[in-house]
Amino acid sequence: MSSDERIRFGVVGCGGFTRAHLALMASVPGWELAGIVEPDAVRRKEAAQLAGLEEPFAFAEESAFYQCVRPEVVFVHTPVTVHADNCRRAVEAGAHVCCQKPFVHDLAAGVELARLARVSGRVISVGQTMRAHAVPKTILRTIQEGTIGDPRFGHRTVYRNRMGFASSYRYQEAWPSIHVMGSHWMDLYRYLFGTRVSRVSFRGIACDWDPYDDAGAVTGWIEMETGAVMTCQESFISQVPDDPMRAPFEDNVIQGEKGAIHWTGPWGAGTVELWQGGEEKAIQIDVGGLDGPPPMKVIMDALAASVRESEPVFCPAEDNLWTMAALFAAQQSAERDGTVVDVLALGRASGLE
Repeated sequence: MSSDERIRFGVVGCGGFTRAHLALMASVPGWELAGIVEPDAVRRKEAAQLAGLEEPFAFAEESAFYQCVRPEVVFVHTPVTVHADNCRRAVEAGAHVCCQKPFVHDLAAGVELARLARVSGRVISVGQTMRAHAVPKTILRTIQEGTIGDPRFGHRTVYRNRMGFASSYRYQEAWPSIHVMGSHWMDLYRYLFGTRVSRVSFRGIACDWDPYDDAGAVTGWIEMETGAVMTCQESFISQVPDDPMRAPFEDNVIQGEKGAIHWTGPWGAGTVELWQGGEEKAIQIDVGGLDGPPPMKVIMDALAASVRESEPVFCPAEDNLWTMAALFAAQQSAERDGTVVDVLALGRASGLE
């Protein structure tokens, strides 16, 4: 892609996520940072400095940004409660969108947003970064090659200490123990199994020290359309060190009739082992780690191919809404003390096809 073909992009929302990635985003070949939007003056100035962006192209309001810049792609990095509005304004301004996960706060709003993008000829990609990591790709390849046979069951257990973040998560959404980490792993299972979640059952775990409005620890199960079942335990209130080199503390298994895949954290990027019946020891098939191209670059490269070369969209909104449907179903189940919720029925009632 020559310099005059570069994709002009903007970023709406310059919180911690943007400031951690903006310098990299501004350096990706084939892309040109055209402007940012951030109401907070301090964060706006810091983000502009990180990206080497001149002050006139750092905006406090979206309306001024779209009138002045006319970006081809917009990255939405705002709180999830306003994602739908931010994405809608970007599409109406003629831009393609990459929205930070979780995609939307309301399923029906997401369905309408996907419809608007479709009729406008725009794409909306959801930044499910785990799909871009090497470890999930190793697991996916092992499953697709039939090495463990037909996956039938497994588990995911996570211990995480987010005791000091209750006010921040409470501001964004209910049941963060489901939605915050679930926006990663619910989508990851759909990616690995290649299908939708059909049913879920979850319940909160009461703990005296829990600072959250909704339970900071949950347990439950999800059933895929194939009939495979994964049990899950997720905690935001575990009394463990929040060591970034080790936390979140995770353990994951997917079991088939020929064997099983086992991997750990943090962030699902630990060593991957293959267990097979009759073998005395597990076989290490991936050393783990977060090496390789940064996920944001992988997403931007995929977006460039979609926008300029009509390649398939990385995690398109229409598909990601089924991940959101599973998360909203899990919340409904937890609110009803573990009642089984039909995800497919919930999705169709909201307009999903």
